[in-house]
Amino acid sequence: MAAMFRKSEIAYNSIDFEGIGYITEEDLLNSKVIRTLNYPIEDVKLYFKYANLFNNSAASKKLVVPVNSISLDNFKKAFFP
Repeated sequence: MAAMFRKSEIAYNSIDFEGIGYITEEDLLNSKVIRTLNYPIEDVKLYFKYANLFNNSAASKKLVVPVNSISLDNFKKAFFP
């Protein structure tokens, strides 16, 4: 993802274009970024599960981020290390 976007905020905003403050797994899977990768969706979902990107049930109570979504901070940590 860093190859397509110079800044994490620009990448995040290209997926969260409504400005709701989080990205759902479905939004990310339907994004242009994921379609450009040419990996099967099943492999991408397996990576998300392996990296534990969208399992934020405990964090959602503190950050007001729904389950199966990712905040900007976690997005930066995962895709722009």
